[in-house]
Amino acid sequence: MIGPTQKEREQHILEQFRKSIDDFPSGEIRPDERPDFLVGSPPVGIEITELYRQEQEQGQSLKAGESQRNRVVAMAQEIFEKGGGPPIIVYVNFSDNRTLRWSRIEELAECIAERVGALDLSVDVDLNIEDSWLQPRTLPEEISRIAVIRYEKNTQALWAVPGATMVPTMTVEEVQSRIDEKGAKLSEYRTKAEEQWLVIVYDMWISSNYEVPDVVRSHEFITGFDRVYLFRAFGGQAIRLRTAKPEA
Repeated sequence: MIGPTQKEREQHILEQFRKSIDDFPSGEIRPDERPDFLVGSPPVGIEITELYRQEQEQGQSLKAGESQRNRVVAMAQEIFEKGGGPPIIVYVNFSDNRTLRWSRIEELAECIAERVGALDLSVDVDLNIEDSWLQPRTLPEEISRIAVIRYEKNTQALWAVPGATMVPTMTVEEVQSRIDEKGAKLSEYRTKAEEQWLVIVYDMWISSNYEVPDVVRSHEFITGFDRVYLFRAFGGQAIRLRTAKPEA
């Protein structure tokens, strides 16, 4: 299996969230669906959701492009390590002017694993695999560079996609829209637990990086959820949002 499952990610987030607040419900945590977890007795339902920016990148959402690149690199790592490769550090840069297609993911992963595996990794290595405009292209057009670092004492593998982007400011409208989307399922959630919490996760991926302004922190959001939190995955910070019940 490549990477954690959706439920495993949710369980990791919930555990980090539990540590970030003082009055997390006591008792057994039971994975479920709709809501994602039931905690304690009587149970408190906790639904985990993520907030992503809706910007487009080469005709697709930032999250879709990010997922594709991460999938390629995770698959390349798996191929390399199944072939007996040692723990190394690999950074793969993708071309900004080429669209990455799902149909190419396996082929690109095999290419990356092959190029890295062809290196002499019995010694320390710190080099870049990249094409020069003076020579014929050897990397697929979707990939601009593969950086490989190998230290003899290194025991932890890291394969990643480096990236940087401007960090936008979260808006009240984005948060309310996400609350409303999950709120449409509240009647179903309450068949399992009367009290329901919503945890909105951000800053988990490049496409979910946000600055949280004071206007979001102080705004009163309309929702049927008993509690709503913003949870910053990178750093484990929880912000309880102000809420009010919708008018009957």
